[in-house]
Order: sequence, then C-alpha cells, then structure tokens
Amino acid sequence: AGAPGFIKVQTPGQTAATDIALGDVDALVLSSDPPQTVNHGPTLLYADGTILHGPLESIINGRATVTTSFTKQPLMSQMDLPRQLLIKDPTSVDKAPEPPLETQDKIVIQETTLHGKLENAGDALPRWMPIGGIKSSRPTSTFASEITRSLPADAALHGDPALFYLSSGDVLPGTLKSLDRSGAEFESSLMAPRKLPSSELNAIQLGVSAQTNVSGFGDAGWRIVKGNDKSVRRANGNLEMDAGTLIAYPSLMQSSEISFKYSSSGFSATRLRLFCAGTDPAHSMNILLGNTGNQFISGQESMDGQFENQSQIRTRPGEAVSVRLLIEENEIQLLVNDVLSSRFPVDPAKCAGSGFMIEPASVWGNGIFPIALSNFSAISAPGHTWLPEVSSDIKTQVLTVPRFQKNDPPRHLLLASNGDVLRGEIEAATDTTFGFRSGLEELNVPRDRVRAVIWLKQIDKDSPTTPAAPSAPNPLDHRIDRQMMFMVSQPQPLISFLQAQDSNLKVKLPEVTHTRGAQVRFQFNSQTIGEALRQICSLFDLTYHQEADGTVVIETPVLTTTTLPHKTYWLKPDAIPKTPSVQEILTAKGITFPRDASVQWQPKAGLLTMTNTAENQDKLAALLNSDFGGSQGSPTHWLLLTSGARLALTVDKFEHDYIVGHNPVYGSCKVPMAQVAVIRTSAPEPTPTSISMENWQLVAAPEPVLPETGGESSPLLGKDASTFKLPLLDGGDFDLNAEKGHVVILDFWATWCGPCIKSLPGLIESMSSFPADQVKLIGVNQGEAPAQVKRFLETRGLKLSVALDADQSVGQKYGADAIPHTVIVGPDGKVAWTHTGYDPDSDTEASDVVKRLLQPPSPANAPAKETTQ
Repeated sequence: AGAPGFIKVQTPGQTAATDIALGDVDALVLSSDPPQTVNHGPTLLYADGTILHGPLESIINGRATVTTSFTKQPLMSQMDLPRQLLIKDPTSVDKAPEPPLETQDKIVIQETTLHGKLENAGDALPRWMPIGGIKSSRPTSTFASEITRSLPADAALHGDPALFYLSSGDVLPGTLKSLDRSGAEFESSLMAPRKLPSSELNAIQLGVSAQTNVSGFGDAGWRIVKGNDKSVRRANGNLEMDAGTLIAYPSLMQSSEISFKYSSSGFSATRLRLFCAGTDPAHSMNILLGNTGNQFISGQESMDGQFENQSQIRTRPGEAVSVRLLIEENEIQLLVNDVLSSRFPVDPAKCAGSGFMIEPASVWGNGIFPIALSNFSAISAPGHTWLPEVSSDIKTQVLTVPRFQKNDPPRHLLLASNGDVLRGEIEAATDTTFGFRSGLEELNVPRDRVRAVIWLKQIDKDSPTTPAAPSAPNPLDHRIDRQMMFMVSQPQPLISFLQAQDSNLKVKLPEVTHTRGAQVRFQFNSQTIGEALRQICSLFDLTYHQEADGTVVIETPVLTTTTLPHKTYWLKPDAIPKTPSVQEILTAKGITFPRDASVQWQPKAGLLTMTNTAENQDKLAALLNSDFGGSQGSPTHWLLLTSGARLALTVDKFEHDYIVGHNPVYGSCKVPMAQVAVIRTSAPEPTPTSISMENWQLVAAPEPVLPETGGESSPLLGKDASTFKLPLLDGGDFDLNAEKGHVVILDFWATWCGPCIKSLPGLIESMSSFPADQVKLIGVNQGEAPAQVKRFLETRGLKLSVALDADQSVGQKYGADAIPHTVIVGPDGKVAWTHTGYDPDSDTEASDVVKRLLQPPSPANAPAKETTQ
C-alpha cells in the first residue's frame, strides 16, 4: 500500500517502511505466485534471490546473454538456472537514470546489502535513504549493521601525526606530546587532551600516511626483487617480465581494488602473491593466471604450478584480458573481463603482511614464459595504514630477554622505516627526539626516523614455568599428502576422501543431500584438511563447526530473522575473575548459552561482549549491577576513520557534519563526518597493522644447563663446526670452510647487548697476542644494520673483523640463544670450547684454550669442555 505512484516496502534491516516510486521498480515477484509482468524488459530471477535485469541479447545453446548497467561486458547465464524469465517491452513509464553504485553509500544487515545515502538528523541513530526512496528510515538496532560511505574518488584522505593503538582495539588519532614509563600524553582534534596509561597502550604509530592510489608500474613503490631493469622492463605504463624475475609492492594489499590488463599472447602464466611480508615471498596467498591463446584460466594455487580451483573463459588471440581483484576483509573476488570469476576466502595463516608480488610462473609442469601486463591501478582503501615489516627471526631475538636483564627487562621497542628495531626504554620525548636507554647506552633517537613505538608485554611472573602438556593434534591441521582430482555433484565423496586421510576425523553430515546439478571439478593438492573443508563447504553452500569432542558438523546455513542480539558493555578491568572462564561464571549465575550464543571478556580493555537471547541479555544487565561492579555504559557504534583511527562510542547525536559521542576512557568526542569511512554497530575485525602491534610478548631466555650440576655439556663440543659464509662489514666474505688449519674464535654479539659491550674489549686484547695467520677472531653480529655496527665500533675505537649474520641463522646453528656467546673452532674444524654470558675471566680462559690448540697434538692435551655463566 502507498500513495499514488508509490509502494511501501519494509526490509529486515528497517524498523519503518519506506516509500519507493513505482517508476524505480522493474518487477515485483513472489515465489509462491505465478510469473508477474515487468515494465522494463527481460528479468531473470533465481531461486537464491538473485535478480539479473537488462536487455536480452540472445539465447543460444541454452545460454542467455544479458547486457547490464553495472558490467562492461554482457553477462551469460545457463537457462536451466533461473527460476523465472519475465519479458515485456518497455512501456511509456519514464524511469530516472540509476545513480552509479560507486557514488552511493552501502549498508549491510544480515548479509543483505542495500545502496543509498546516509542521512543524519540529530538523532542517536543514523537514518538511511535507499535508492528510489522518498523518506529515510532508521536501520534496525536488533541486528549488527555496517554502513560504508562513498567517498569522492579525488578526495584527499585525512591523516594524523600519530595513531595510538589501545588494548581495547580502539585506535585514537592525535599528536604525541610526551611519553614516559607511566604512559603517553596526546592531543587530538576529536577530544580533550589527556594521558593514556601504559596499561592501555599497545603502540604508537608515527609519521602516519594513508595509502595512496597507485597508477602504473612506474610508481616509486615498486621493487624489483629478482632481475634487473633489462629483464624487468617498465615503459609507457607497460610491464614486460622475463622468466625468473619478480617485482613487488610492499604495501599494496592495503588497497580495496587492484586491476590491470594481461596482454601476453600465446601460452604464458603469471603468479600473483598476496599478503606477503614486504618483499619477502616466503609466505603468501597465491593466485595463478594462465593464457593459452584462446582461453584465460584463473584460480588459487594449491602447490607449485597447480590450481586448487580454476575457472576458464574464452578469449580472442592477442586480445588483452582485464583482471580485477576486489579486496575485502575476509574475501578476495577475482573478476576477469568484468565478470566474477572466483571468490577466495582470506586465510590469516597465509597473510604475513601487506605485500603484493608479480612473477612469471609455470603451470601444470610447463615451462616459464615471459609475460606482459599494462594499465595497472590500485585504489586505496580508506583507513588502511602501512607499517614496516619485521622478520620473524629478528622479532624472536628482540623478544627474548637474556638472563642478566630479567630483573630490568626492556619496556619499549622503536621501529624504523626500514624495519630495523631497537629495544630498551624511552626516558623522555621531545618534538624532535626520543631519549632512549638501550642496555648501558643512553641514546638520542630522532623522531623522524621512528615509525612506531611498541610497548613490550612483560613476562608474567605468575605463569607456570613448566610447559603445558601437549594437546592432541587436531585432524583439521593434518596436511593431505596425496594429489587427487574429483568430478562430483555432491560433497559426500570429497568428505569420504578427507576421512580416509586421518582416522581421527569425525564428521556429521546434514540429513538433506546437497547437489549442484552439474558436476564440478575439485582437486586435493597438499592443503590441510581444514583448508579443503572450507573449500568444499564454499562450493556446496554449506557451513561447518567443530564441537568440543572434535566432531566436525557440516550444516546447511539457515537465513532467519531470529539472529541472537549482540551487546557490548564497558566494565572495570578487574570486574570478572581470571578463572574459571567467563562463560562458566555466567552459567553458574543462571545465564544459559544456546547454540550460536557466545561471550567474550577483554580484561585489559574492560569490554564484555555477549551474543545471546534478549532474555539472557536482560539477565546480564542485572548481574552487572549486582555482582560485577556495574556497567559504565555500552558502545553503540564503532567509527572507522579515513586516517586509520577506530573509535568505540556511545553516540549521542548523528548531526549533519559531525558525530557526537562519549567513551569512558577518552571522554567526549566530536568526529567530523568528512573523516568517517565506516559506521558499525559491532566491533570490527583487527587490521593487519593493529595485529602487528599486539603480539610483542617478552619471553625469558632458557636457563643454561651447568656441567657442575650434573647436566650435559654442549652438544657442539667435539663435533664438526657447521660451515657458513657471511658478508664482512668491511667488504668481502668470511667463509669458515676456508679456515681449516687455523684457530677461529666466533663471538656472537649485538650493539644493544650490555654484556657484549663489557666482554668485547678484553676478548679483542687477549686474542691480539696470537699470530694473525694462525688465529682469527670474528665478531658475528646478530641482525643489525651495517651502519649501526660500524658507528658502534668507531665510537669505541674497537678493531674487530665483523661478519653480518642478518637473519641470525648462523647464530641459531651455534646455539646463540643468549649473547655474548663465544665458540672456538680448532684447526681440525671441530668445536673445542663454548662460553655464554659475561665473565671477567672468560677472555683469559679463551686465551688458554687457544694456546692449547696451537700446540702440536698430544695425548696429554686436555679434553674439550664448556663453561656457562
């Protein structure tokens, strides 16, 4: 019902009906009714609710070709897939042109997406005007919603001097004014100046610059990882790559869309590496693109050169193919010639960073051929920021606290633009420098060289020192070691294959048999069982969950309007005890947890989040006041800003130009609408940057086994020393394999290590008395930049040959879990002596060992031994 010329429509996402002009309606179809007529030409309607409307070009061999307003190329559909085909010639009803979707805001509620415009009228809730509507309405508050604002393509994204990452998941924008052990003072245009305590800070990101759009292969962010300007040719917007080359952009996966044209003719293949750690290709999510001349093949890579799944389209020889990647939080969509080709779920285990790489590849065992790409562009995603990547080896090293530091562990980490790190403690901060104490050194570090200050999570002294008993392996983590391809229309054969791979895998299938009608191709090829299960469920529109006893339950997803309400409360950090679990505590107090209900407690942030029935939500609200110290309110919305900031607020007003709200930690806020990219009613997923800021937990170096206590001596003693070759600080290489016949002293050290600084002068002096052609002292530096090492030696006037163990792989071979760590290799190439830590007498003992090794072999010589300090 509605006014003349209008109909009233109410969707699950609205609390009130909306008037929509009939001129904007192409068809009104009810699944239980006979086919309806339409006003604007052919419309295909599918059983899953999909509607495809546009001029019908042809129906040939059972395939319909339809021209649409939202794709550059016509779409094709098998005629046995639509439920109805409604055809009527256009009438005289004039229809206003549809606004381009990219210029419209978007709201998502319960997997339903509507385009339109966000409208604010001074209420505590936003208002929504759908396309074709004449009156806005409020989105429902019962179910979680997300509004993504359409920002002008040429809009300059707002940036801030710093972003403050809180343990609650919020990211505050502002300017750092001062910093000490107690916390950080900051100023922000959104809120009153205040001090954030260290207990609530994860990190501060400095020199923040939002990711900008990238156009062409000439952008300064591209790096040639393999090859050179002759084998990787970039000119006039084109890219030509020979076999064996690799080009990378370290931060490109912060984009929302990446597109290019694949111009190669004849047979060739390209590998796209997504979510790499900077320019390191070791861990990534890979997509393969193949061109056979008249077919273009695309899909995710399962193992080297093999497709995990693939799709094909016919092409004309020599014609460039358009490739687009649409990047979302949990999914990558691949479009080929503007037609959706594949959807790839984003597996966090394969996401090491924000890097993007291109390389010629081999598929199905064929050779690697040159490739040619052109028309490259990447559209930045508002709110994404970039942070230098730190290698896992270096991160492990800086998080390990040596025994001599366990009573005064480092508190802060400085991260430089090139990925270098410096641990210690910030003692003062000015507008230009950080006063930083690292070991025994007092440093003044220029602020413009620092990209992040990270709070190191201290060692929990109350945690048990004995390791927990290992849990039984999860069958979902079992990697499939067979390669098999199936052509199936039902999932049961694929599930049976999975169960044959691990006898511990228990699966409960749905009662209703699922089929896709036509057979589909599925390949098992070195995935884990869990990865294969996700792919199978996606293929047959199923879901699964693993129960407490390990049983995997596969189900048909049910879309219903009875989704459990989701609420979040601010509490005091110590409101809920650490043990037992929060769900057990609430269950004991009468709150039940039906299926799909859950609860989460973040003690540091003071956030309690529960998804449960309305009745249980009311019980929880009463319990908070009676048993848990009362609630400090509830966030109603999470605002994601274009600068990368994220704020949880109780919104008081959605005004035309501002959103006004408050938070118990940082008080009242007034956020300009021009800076708002997304408005959510539930907490967003963490970004790659925020994840990289969180996981910096210090661990204690293992205590050594002392020989005098009956423990075993070093397993290296008396064995052949592991050979290695490392670059020397002053040029050239040090090759241990070439030093047979000499005594070699390897001293593993770093400039930040206080005991190393104490021990080096004595060791250098004691070794200088030996002939240089018989004895060599090599300082093996652990993971530091050459300039930093050179500056350290020059400042102290130390003369030492230094080998650069950048990834600390040599240190790992020689058991350098703590430094300084000294190893003496005899003329026979065997380890003769090891020593860990600083001891004023260790240089004398090392000298005695060298003297013994220089003597002619004699049965009277003392056996090899180890000392540990």
